[in-house]
Amino acid sequence: MEQKCSATRANKHFLENIIREKMKASLKLLAIALTGLITGIAFATPLMISELEIRPYIRHIQGPTADFEIEVIFANFTILDQTQPASNVDDLSLSFQILLRVTNPSDLGATLLHVMFVAAEEIKSHSGFPLIGTNSSGGWGWEAEGAWVDGKWYNLTWVNGTYPYFDRDGNMVPPPFEIPWQTSYWMEGVQLYQRHVNGTIVGTYMNMNGTWVDVTGRIEVEEPDRGSGFSIKNDVVHQMRIFQDEVLDYSESSDSDGNVHHIPQTVRVMTGEGYFNNLWEPGESRIILLEGIQEIGSLWSNSDAVEVLNSGSITLRTTTFNIADNDFELVNNTVKDSWSYATELKTITLSREGDYYIFNIGLLETYSFKFDQWNAEVFLEPR
Repeated sequence: MEQKCSATRANKHFLENIIREKMKASLKLLAIALTGLITGIAFATPLMISELEIRPYIRHIQGPTADFEIEVIFANFTILDQTQPASNVDDLSLSFQILLRVTNPSDLGATLLHVMFVAAEEIKSHSGFPLIGTNSSGGWGWEAEGAWVDGKWYNLTWVNGTYPYFDRDGNMVPPPFEIPWQTSYWMEGVQLYQRHVNGTIVGTYMNMNGTWVDVTGRIEVEEPDRGSGFSIKNDVVHQMRIFQDEVLDYSESSDSDGNVHHIPQTVRVMTGEGYFNNLWEPGESRIILLEGIQEIGSLWSNSDAVEVLNSGSITLRTTTFNIADNDFELVNNTVKDSWSYATELKTITLSREGDYYIFNIGLLETYSFKFDQWNAEVFLEPR
């Protein structure tokens, strides 16, 4: 039994490593879609194929999943200003504290990998790309086994760990900073990227040996199912909380000139032995904390945030991503995916207490909140 458990843990860790490589680009794109940015283009000098190991293309089919249930049970938005030391900013800002109940109703254990939270005046779900406001752009990157371009079949490429970056006019330009997890290798298959503006695809790009090339109208490829997107009106706060087992901090990065660029509202929680336990047992329910400070009127927020709070109503969209604790099998370069998403979209009513705007004030009156040492989990204790 002990050997089987050890093997299961080893398989799980191996699968997480594969998925982490696959998810780095998608998490990056998802977070950047919220901030209105897109990841960048980089150029590499390809080596001879014989000098490098070629990574095989991994096909994915659906496997068993642990479909989490989630619910925001408490929210507190607090207006701060420069006269209050807690703000640590020069202008008016907001602090927020969200309590999210995460339940695993399945008979499989599952590892929570990330939580994405958005609060805004209005959030609407739709099929297609995620948007922000009425004038927004973003992109979607993925890998395929191959693609036809100008009648020629491509199924091998030099991967350098980046996606195209565009300026506000839609021109492809070098990225403003290097991607910390950037790697380079030969890969079976191709990397693809589609750029969209206001939900309409305006360009398709393919990585051709380290250089992203515009192949709009020249490419034939099967597109993946992107699921549903959402549009946002008057963003108030947002946060991506990632649970990871490596000590990496991507909250800021420096370019080749030493200029520091901040990646907003991304929080990383250390997991693994001696750190936060992000494994949900079958039937387990726990409360996760989301909190931060966001400057009003900055690039990442909206100057109408106070008006939204004063209206007494706000819409929340929360998404979790997990992977089921399942035996890993890689057969003929094919793996069964066991990850799944859970999303809650709801409009809540806020009670105002001075500069505090609170949802479910009854919970605060009944319980005191105790936080773990990582500010990741919350425990409710009767007053």
